Amino acid sequence: MYFVLHAADDYLSSLSIKALPGIGHTVSSKLKSKEIEYCSQLRNVSKDALHKDFGKKTGDLLWNYCRGIDHSIVGSVQETKSVGAEINWGVRFNDNKDAEHFLNNLCKEVSLRLQGCGVQGRTITLKVKTRREGAGEPIKYMGCGDCETTSRSMTVWGSLAHMNTFYFFYGNTIIPYH
Repeated sequence: MYFVLHAADDYLSSLSIKALPGIGHTVSSKLKSKEIEYCSQLRNVSKDALHKDFGKKTGDLLWNYCRGIDHSIVGSVQETKSVGAEINWGVRFNDNKDAEHFLNNLCKEVSLRLQGCGVQGRTITLKVKTRREGAGEPIKYMGCGDCETTSRSMTVWGSLAHMNTFYFFYGNTIIPYH
């Protein structure tokens, strides 16, 4: 987003403090308890008061950010190194057919994510959690509970970009059955 210099002040004044970088639940809750929810309100707090309440580093960041000052070094966007999907909650299979159907859909999802990022993969990793023998029901509803995790990886010469390639390697090479 780009602003003409005189318009930046108006934009920042009405900006919620939650929109500032690095301002999480704890800091925003503490500010809200002091009836500070917008940058315009935060600007009325002295730097010394911010240091006292949040420490020097966070106090300085708050004071600067609400005024549109950011000394962070702007670098190039980092290249995507990993694209994947992991689901480890609420998954239950009655038989291998259920597992194959689930994995087929997961392969489609990863393929779409790769295409969306405009990248191709070379390594595929499959992790399977299996309930440990004698383990009871998980504490959390639909959670993993006490499991053994088995992982298999494979690097290929070509590229992994399409769902059929994923599914081929799953079915023929890396499925970690016990």
